Amino acid sequence: MVSACLRTCVCVFVFCCADALTYRANVTVDAPAVDVYVINLPERVDKCLCMQKQLASAPVNVHKFVAGKGNTCNLKKAMSPASAHTAFDVNAQASLFCSNYHIWELALHSAADAIVILEDDVQLAPNWFQKVTQMIQTVQLRNRYVVVDPINSGNAPEWMTGSGSIQGIWGTHMTILPKAILGQLVELANREGHGIMDVWYKEHWHEAWIWNPKIVAQASQPMPANHAQAACPDSVRRTDIPRRWGLFAESKFQRMICS
Repeated sequence: MVSACLRTCVCVFVFCCADALTYRANVTVDAPAVDVYVINLPERVDKCLCMQKQLASAPVNVHKFVAGKGNTCNLKKAMSPASAHTAFDVNAQASLFCSNYHIWELALHSAADAIVILEDDVQLAPNWFQKVTQMIQTVQLRNRYVVVDPINSGNAPEWMTGSGSIQGIWGTHMTILPKAILGQLVELANREGHGIMDVWYKEHWHEAWIWNPKIVAQASQPMPANHAQAACPDSVRRTDIPRRWGLFAESKFQRMICS
């Protein structure tokens, strides 16, 4: 188990149409405490609303992390050949890494046993959270850094690990992390620097795993038949990674509110 301490969650949901928080009680007993974080740029309200629709019934705390632009975590750049790859905009890649980094820092102080980090351009299967909690309850996560349903993993086994077997697989649109490793990830990033998220965890974390339960897909990719139809606009398919960004203020932490 991620933690021996299991609890019944009191869930907080925030809807864009109301200023106040709406509280719902989770009736699931002895479930692992899981918090969800969604990385979202402030100008991409379309993506925020799409994620809000998909996560409205999730029986957990859902937080929006407002992404800054560029190296908001003030880390050096990891200089391995793979991490130095510049096919995509450097500032955009740094923004994604630093968003993850800041979430690691924040979640260290939470009561969660594990966290799920979502990029804001994903399509979720209706049973995604059930699958996640079942996995956490049955698999010994221990020190695993788990990336879920990445691109190019369609015909892969359900679980994959090892530096060779997962090198050609890309995407970190859903990541599951036990709280126990978050402090170590922060220390590792402080020492090694930031890099392309798809590459960094494979190069620097000793327990990098790919899990392929077919519960999430990046919006730019074909949608599996079992995934939810959230009535989201086609604009959510446009990635923000290739854009040229300048440096911006440090990221802020908020509830899942779209405006």
